[in-house]
Amino acid sequence: MARPGGGVRGDYQLQTELRAFESVYTSPGRPEVRVEIYAKLVKNSDGSVVAARSFRQTAEPSTEDVSSVADAFGAALSRATDEIVGWTLASGNAKK
Repeated sequence: MARPGGGVRGDYQLQTELRAFESVYTSPGRPEVRVEIYAKLVKNSDGSVVAARSFRQTAEPSTEDVSSVADAFGAALSRATDEIVGWTLASGNAKK
């Protein structure tokens, strides 16, 4: 991972915004985990937005137990980040 000022300069910058990270009880004892991340791929040379998209994932914990809900958050977040990685690579390669 490159840090700003670290001497590594890429063509694009991925900017993300966490828009939802919540558990919603749609019915008694039935939580649903919701994760939404908005991502923008920005061209470093001129600051233009090359692509932007919102990524949403849900998961249903097996129980209301805190550890089960936490595991569901991990699963939803993992699926969302996998989507973001694939989208970032495809979007960046499409603009070259």
